[in-house]
Amino acid sequence: MLIHQSPAIRRIAENKMRRMDEDAQRYRRTQWRKALERKGWRNAHRFPAPQGDWIEYHALWKGWLYSGRCRLSDFDWHDWDKPGTHVYLIKRLFEVEEAVWRRTRKEVAGQVVRRFTS
Repeated sequence: MLIHQSPAIRRIAENKMRRMDEDAQRYRRTQWRKALERKGWRNAHRFPAPQGDWIEYHALWKGWLYSGRCRLSDFDWHDWDKPGTHVYLIKRLFEVEEAVWRRTRKEVAGQVVRRFTS
C-alpha cells in the first residue's frame, strides 16, 4: 500500500537523511584522526605545528586528503592566504575539518592530494 507524503514531510525526511549522512562522515573523519593520534601524530587544532622543524602532515579539506612534508619557516607569510598551501592547511586551519602532523627527519618537501575515503 502506497501512502502519499506531502512535500513538507518529504522535505523533513530528506533533511534528516542528509544530517545523518553528514554525522556519519564527521564520525569517519574523527575516527581516522584518532587512529593516527594513537600512532603518535599530533592534532593540529590542539597542538600547533613547529615553525623551524621538518614535519609531515595530513589535512582533510573539502573532501580531499592533503598529505605533505615541509618546514613551515621556509614559506612566505603570503602563503597563509593561498588555499591548499602547506601553511594554509596546517597552521591557518581555515575550513580544515581534521589535520594531524608529526616531526620527520626526511628533509624533502612535497605534497600529494587525493580524495578522502574511509
